[in-house]
Amino acid sequence: MTTLRIAWASFKYHKRYHFFFILSLILIFTFFFFIQAVYFSLDFMEEQLQSQPFFTKLVNLFAQGYQNFTQKAPLLLFFSLFLLIASKEWTRKKEYLIWLNNGGQPWRLVAIQLLESTFLLILAALSFLFLLVVFSPFFKSGIMRLCQIVINQNPTLNNEFNLLFQTEGANQLNLHFASSNQMIEHLFFALSNQGEQVLFKAYFSTFLWLIKLFILLHTIITSFNILGRNFNWKNKNRLKL
Repeated sequence: MTTLRIAWASFKYHKRYHFFFILSLILIFTFFFFIQAVYFSLDFMEEQLQSQPFFTKLVNLFAQGYQNFTQKAPLLLFFSLFLLIASKEWTRKKEYLIWLNNGGQPWRLVAIQLLESTFLLILAALSFLFLLVVFSPFFKSGIMRLCQIVINQNPTLNNEFNLLFQTEGANQLNLHFASSNQMIEHLFFALSNQGEQVLFKAYFSTFLWLIKLFILLHTIITSFNILGRNFNWKNKNRLKL
């Protein structure tokens, strides 16, 4: 059998475990999608509001606070994917030993496992895309809620945000917002009908980042795991001889 067929057969065989693996990938995808979506929203607003100094200041002030809020996100993404892939490798240790005992090539097994996991990642990404299309209003409100959390959890940013809003906003624009949270709601997706464009840009950006890091981490972890088991297996056979 070809490597691709073996990977597909393994994909269909481990259905029970794959459910939890895909669910975990969707949760990871969702978390980092929201982070990316806010960045794309900020870029979009910066383009749309260049002629309005007050809004530009507002967006720049929020962008600084948001960058501090998400500075540990790449590390969290790394460790969440690492733990997920490592747990998958742990459940396959008996299968790896059977493969090696039957004379299978270690590097081919690495390729099989990578292909199988890539199938799972693509399936998780397609599942998330379906949810994004069906529940786009929920994702829009979730992005606005995340922005409000960023402001409210940072007292300094919250004070600066409200001060700018009360002084320059009230004086320069004929706007009537009860709070900075309402201003955020106005800025995110309320200024135009291009909210879906922001969502899909964030989706594809998240997918590209995830698949690059996923393939890299999976190749490293699986290679060390399988080659290490192959080395130990050969040493045991030599001792027996």
